[in-house]
Amino acid sequence: MATSKLMKKDLADPRVQAVLDCANTARTILQDRSTLPTALFAQIESYVKQSLPHLKSAAIADKCRDFDLVGIDLWNYSAHLLHEDGPRDPRIKVVNEVHSGVVTRVFALLLLAAAHAVSSRHNTDDPGQKIRIMKVALRASRLCLDREELELASISLQRCSDFIPVESAEDVPLIRIANNHTKDQECSHDDFGALVNEYYLLRLLHSWKSDRLDLADHFYSKISQRADCAEADMTVKQADLMYEVARSLAKTGQSDIAVKWFERAIATLDRCDAQSVTQDVEELRLCTGVAFVELLVSDERDVSHQRAWEILEQLEATHGLYNRVAVQATRFRILAAQRQIDEELILQSLLRIVKMTVLTESSFKTAMKVLRQASKVASSSSLTALAELIHTRLLPELRDTHEKDSTIQCWLEKATVAYILCAKSPASTPQEISVVGIRELLDRIKSEIPALCFTGKATHAAQTLIWQAATGPNTGEWLHLLRHPVFDNAGHLNKARVGRKLMRHAMDHEDFSAAREAFFQMPKSTQDESITRYLAFKLALQSQDDELAMDSLKVVARKADNDPTYLYACVIEAQKSSMRHMGVAALQAIVGKRPQGVNLTALLRCTARLLMTELDEPGQNLDEVALQVIEIFENAFRSVDELRKLSKDSWRTEVQWWSKNAYNLGVRLCTDIRPESTVRLLETCTSFMDNYPMEEAADLEIDIETRRMLCAYLATTALVALGRSGSEDDEYTLQGYLHAQKHIKTFKQLHAKLRRTMHGDTAVQHEQRHFSVLKFELECILRLRQWHNLEVALQACLNSNIDEHWDTLADIVIIIHDQLDTHSLGSETDTLIRDVLQRAVDHCWKAQYDIVKIARWLRFAFTLCLDHIQDDFSYKLLLQAATIAEKARSPDQPSQDLYPDAELQWLATTGFNHAVDLIAVENHTEATKWMEGALELARWVMDEGALHALFTEKRRLADERAANTRG
Repeated sequence: MATSKLMKKDLADPRVQAVLDCANTARTILQDRSTLPTALFAQIESYVKQSLPHLKSAAIADKCRDFDLVGIDLWNYSAHLLHEDGPRDPRIKVVNEVHSGVVTRVFALLLLAAAHAVSSRHNTDDPGQKIRIMKVALRASRLCLDREELELASISLQRCSDFIPVESAEDVPLIRIANNHTKDQECSHDDFGALVNEYYLLRLLHSWKSDRLDLADHFYSKISQRADCAEADMTVKQADLMYEVARSLAKTGQSDIAVKWFERAIATLDRCDAQSVTQDVEELRLCTGVAFVELLVSDERDVSHQRAWEILEQLEATHGLYNRVAVQATRFRILAAQRQIDEELILQSLLRIVKMTVLTESSFKTAMKVLRQASKVASSSSLTALAELIHTRLLPELRDTHEKDSTIQCWLEKATVAYILCAKSPASTPQEISVVGIRELLDRIKSEIPALCFTGKATHAAQTLIWQAATGPNTGEWLHLLRHPVFDNAGHLNKARVGRKLMRHAMDHEDFSAAREAFFQMPKSTQDESITRYLAFKLALQSQDDELAMDSLKVVARKADNDPTYLYACVIEAQKSSMRHMGVAALQAIVGKRPQGVNLTALLRCTARLLMTELDEPGQNLDEVALQVIEIFENAFRSVDELRKLSKDSWRTEVQWWSKNAYNLGVRLCTDIRPESTVRLLETCTSFMDNYPMEEAADLEIDIETRRMLCAYLATTALVALGRSGSEDDEYTLQGYLHAQKHIKTFKQLHAKLRRTMHGDTAVQHEQRHFSVLKFELECILRLRQWHNLEVALQACLNSNIDEHWDTLADIVIIIHDQLDTHSLGSETDTLIRDVLQRAVDHCWKAQYDIVKIARWLRFAFTLCLDHIQDDFSYKLLLQAATIAEKARSPDQPSQDLYPDAELQWLATTGFNHAVDLIAVENHTEATKWMEGALELARWVMDEGALHALFTEKRRLADERAANTRG
């Protein structure tokens, strides 16, 4: 038998030693404030949950002291695990330190409990040792419950239960004999009783957290049966625990069970001795009562509401609680939960809250929470109370503060925002009353503290609420509230949004002055935002304000590099308005920007069409519109490289469209717009035609070349007209003539190329234009004094087969001859001038031109030939003048077509004098011829033959002298 016992003891020793070795290893590690390795922690956790609680006392009898010492050390050394926040080596794999600390302390408790159970020195009947272990067990249990380690808490509480005796009536002596030992036992008994009470509380807490409400009820009954649980401290602990249980049950919807625990909490508080009531007890009573009432009022049963009133009356009857804001807030909640809302009672309750509230952060939050809740059931009462809070509490407090109190101002701002929120809610008073109330409130705030402006955050909140309310018939009044002076701290972004909202509203109601005011009151930086300027452009269109429209369009265009959306919108708005010229300006702005992705060809065409439509509008300044048209056409030509990227058919279509429209406009407007504009338009047309894909349209070549020639003709005409409009030495005028020569050259080249392809009236028409161009060329030579080109130009005129319009050519030639200096004159030039004049006289006489002009040209040609000793030609001119004069005297000619007498007299006299000169040089044959010609011409002078008689007498005398000389 002895051998068997020894063998069992030897078998048990390894388990005990393993526990000690594990504990000693953990103690060594924790003593250095290190973390338990994972493997060691797993071993400790295994001992706690499995092995150690089941070791028999006999197995550890020899090791009880070691168990006690290592248990104490582990308890103390594990403290740092529960509060360790310092960094650790990441290479070492460790477990959660707080969890390991809890497990280690439970391990230490089990070691101490095991040692206490078997120690021969630690008698289990020793109250001091029992209390010691009991306290450790309760601390471990509380730690586990605080860390939600319910399984470990159960193990710890199980150790506590080992020390709880089963009480019976026989255990209590009838008469206690007073001695020192008995007194010590009574003292220890009282201490142990307090620990037992705490044990039952922890048991109740564990049952609640484990969702074992049946066990919680059991331990509540245990607590209720103990007479020593009525002490103030224990009562507070019990009531606080029951309050937490009830509140958690209420949150999870277990209302009926929560009511039971609330009742238990209140009953527990009611057991407190009035003399031992502390501030903590009163606070707990208030919290419990308020939470209980909230639960009761959520129940629609009358009995629950009745019980809520009873709880409230108890709170109000409690000394020191009647004037608490929370109590009055509770009263409001009961009133608000009634089927029939009594707004008068609610208002009284709210005003009492406003009056009682001590201006602290927590009380202000409570008051604001109640007032916000009141707005849902009695909005008018809530508005009145909020206004009272602002007027009687916050404003005086802030005004009397010598320095700006940011806290009070923050409360004022929150109250004001709450007022606005309540006023704009659908359940509040009508909108017009709400707007008036808000305005009056803001005005009063500003009047009492003029320097006060809401912070940016409060301003944003208030303006957001007002913005949301700005709908319906009172939108304008709501929007004007957004610009109240108390909101001056609004950022530029918000001010811009408000301004734009006001502009839209005013424009929708055709209040253009209000819209302009809203725009110009905005900060300059926000005025120049694209969206703001778009609205300003729209306003300008509606109010017919060209200046504002153009300024706004320029700003929008300047900012359209990244996003041309608003520029496109301006085009659309302008096209819908009566100010279509602004649409043109907007399109031109887009053309100038050429934003990415825009269809350039469509954009240019659209702009051009719109501008050409403007040309047809009555009262338009054609010059101004034409300039805009020309700019678009020139812009289109500058984009020719981009247009070339189109398909061949599209490219040909574009060239045709632009060239034909430029040509048609040039022909149509050449007489109505300034010459410079005509030239620019025609040159643009020519530029497009120069880029026409001729290789694919050879059949159109003649038509295109004909148009180019006509463009050159019209451009020359316009440039010559421009030159004639300036002074003779003006540089701009001379540049016009130089420019005209380029087009003259082009015309002559094209005319030479196309003249063989023209027939009939078309050929005559083009020859007439060619003759006009030749005259323009002579005019350019004259004004530019390019005498070296004169002979070629004169010869070209003589080569023309045109029979008309030689009168202007004759005038030009006469002027040219007057301007020629002696160095520029030559026999060839004189001959060409004479021939031109002669031909002009011939054609004009046949065409029955003004005989006065013909007489002048004859005189000039006669003088020119006579000066250059071309007697034969001069004599022919003399006879031609006589023939013309004779024909003019025929009966079938009107009197106004008679040859001018002065011209006849001058020609006759000059011719007769020339004959005298010939006699002097003894050229009697020529002299006789010239005298006869002069007499023939004098015969047609309307002086009743006086000049003819004079010449006859002088001829007789001349003949006599000649005879005498020969004799």
